[in-house]
Amino acid sequence: MGTNPRLKFGAGIIKLLKLMSHEGEPEAGSIGQPVAFLLPASGGTPGGIEAQMHISEGVLSPAVLAGGAVLAVAGTAVGLKKMRYEEIPRVAILSSAFFVASLIHVPVGPVSMHLVLNGLMGLFLGVTAIPAIMVALLLQAVLFQFGGLTGLGVNTVTMAFPAVASYYLCRPLLRRQGPAASVGAFTVGALAVLLSGLTVALALTTTGEAFRPAAKLVVVAHLPVMLVEGVVTLFAFSFIRKVRPEILEGLYA
Repeated sequence: MGTNPRLKFGAGIIKLLKLMSHEGEPEAGSIGQPVAFLLPASGGTPGGIEAQMHISEGVLSPAVLAGGAVLAVAGTAVGLKKMRYEEIPRVAILSSAFFVASLIHVPVGPVSMHLVLNGLMGLFLGVTAIPAIMVALLLQAVLFQFGGLTGLGVNTVTMAFPAVASYYLCRPLLRRQGPAASVGAFTVGALAVLLSGLTVALALTTTGEAFRPAAKLVVVAHLPVMLVEGVVTLFAFSFIRKVRPEILEGLYA
């Protein structure tokens, strides 16, 4: 039977308070513990590390939470303004895929991982990926306590903004034909995960130095996910370009 996520979260908080008050030194080999309470999940590898990008409630400082909320509201407003009525079904389907992907955990050694699919969201939605990801994260927070409501803004920024940034950075390649477009699609998927990991690390280290080991581990743990996400995004892009190229016309015109 696996450890109760709530108990694991509470134990991590106690350990963090001790570290911040200098009442104790971190034990050797305990680098996985901060991530275990920062990013609790309902499943995964027993006794392993949950390599997720959801930052739980009660972890980040008020300043970081406020900044994330402001950016998320602004990005969501821009995404909704850009969204056309006929795009709503596509946005809903991809938002559902993003929601489900985070619930499927794959054990990889001592680490339990899951697909993020934010690069795929950016690839097919552009800036409208921001409200789509925000809705999926909101449902995850309400239904499964992934991330929580107070961290919704920061989690939206760490997932959605890298997706949109990767899309715009690789857009010139995606407009081309042949291998260049394939390279662009792979790069969008991989780069979005990398940027998300770095953004999570930035949020954690901005909150406090005690989170620096956890921030490093978040980035390192998602390096294999980058490759998988790149391949998944590449196959999805190639398939859609063959069977429904009109879907991409508005994004890459």
